[in-house]
Amino acid sequence: MDSLDLTVVAAADDRNITIMARRGSDIAVDSFPASTLAPFTDFRNRLERVIRGAEGPLTKAEVQAFGKNLFKSLASDLVQPILGGLPKTPLSLSLLSNRPDVQAIPWEYLQEPGQAFGPSVHRCIVRVVPTVGVPTFKPASLQQKIRVLFVSADPIDQGPVSWPDVKDAIERRFSATLPPDRFVLDVIEGASPKALASHVQNAPHYDIVHFSCHGDVANGEGRLILLDLKTRRSSPLTTTQLCNLLEGRGIRLVVLSACETAAGDFASDFSVMADGLVRCGIPAVVANQFPVDDGSVAKFVGALYQELLQSGDIDLAVSEGRVALALELESVIDWGIPTLYRHVNSSQVFAP
Repeated sequence: MDSLDLTVVAAADDRNITIMARRGSDIAVDSFPASTLAPFTDFRNRLERVIRGAEGPLTKAEVQAFGKNLFKSLASDLVQPILGGLPKTPLSLSLLSNRPDVQAIPWEYLQEPGQAFGPSVHRCIVRVVPTVGVPTFKPASLQQKIRVLFVSADPIDQGPVSWPDVKDAIERRFSATLPPDRFVLDVIEGASPKALASHVQNAPHYDIVHFSCHGDVANGEGRLILLDLKTRRSSPLTTTQLCNLLEGRGIRLVVLSACETAAGDFASDFSVMADGLVRCGIPAVVANQFPVDDGSVAKFVGALYQELLQSGDIDLAVSEGRVALALELESVIDWGIPTLYRHVNSSQVFAP
């Protein structure tokens, strides 16, 4: 998948923001006032209130206007020539920033001029995480056996999680694409942090780890809500704990089918779970930046794995997942909740 790299960083005085756009051999650099971000931050906060049911629904026109204004903020005079002629072919818009206020903006709703409202299979918004010393993974061949670990938890003090539907969606896609001897799907049902650690430490290598559970943010740090096996109640696993557990195990992709796994204190390292996992060496992480409707997860996941097992490209796979949400749900905002965080050179998870 072709790439347009957008780097948005703090200028020397912090009152301005520098943007660099690069596509192929074309590069442009410009700046704009940091105050330009204020309306986008306000809209992000409103969006979260709507998703949590604390405010009335947003209209299609409001979400579309937000997305178009996001695009305009990037298309300054010097950068416009690069953004103005993007092809109608698959293209990843790879956003990298060192500013927490930029990272917190829901860029997934960006709307390119001349594009129909909603997501497009030709565009994927990607959060590139700056890393140093993290090795680049070579794509694994889909001709080899793919090992998947599916982890579920449904504590009695939380709302229901439709993890059986998610697991079935994954199993159907693998069974329809690969012969039975070319994939393994291991399941940990009702996982506690201790049981997960024991399994990961003692089991064979996994290519993909998929979590289907609750997630939240406490004191600025993202958490997965697993299970206390004695009480059947919540047992949180923090971003730091999950990073320590999964680091260095050759995992190529982590999918976090849980709320707020791409949320937290962006000013603090290893507080946003998706970001932290990439920093500790996971090439690509799919997560949710807001609370997510439980009924939408299986739809997104099914489309994601169908594309991933054909092209091996996680950018294309996430695009297909977003399109599936937009087609099957009446909401005008659900499709923008899933996010993709990854290493700069890790779009090709598998070799088709």
